[in-house]
Amino acid sequence: MNEKRLPTKILVGGRAFTVNVVTDGSIGDDLGQLLFTLGKIQVAPHQVSDCLIDTVFHEVIHAIDFTYGASGNHLTEEQVVRLTGGLLAVLYEPRNIKLVKFLFQTVLEEAIKRNP
Repeated sequence: MNEKRLPTKILVGGRAFTVNVVTDGSIGDDLGQLLFTLGKIQVAPHQVSDCLIDTVFHEVIHAIDFTYGASGNHLTEEQVVRLTGGLLAVLYEPRNIKLVKFLFQTVLEEAIKRNP
């Protein structure tokens, strides 16, 4: 996947997160990271398509967890990994094409209604 196709902003509830590729090595060996208080999702460069999708989705799940986890009890890294892998497996499964179309077409239609 071309990094240029990454969204520059992802909205989670009332929070906006900028998305950027970090080339200065500041995220070390990590493929991505969420900087919640700064409203940033950072991803490492040069990831193959499936890895980049997994990384972005993983960080979005962290963003959802922190945005809606007001109690301070957040998901563990293992739980985020399981959710990411499981949800992507469902979405990628060709036999689930009707589910994927239903989910995304319905969400798109609702978004268009709210913001014509």
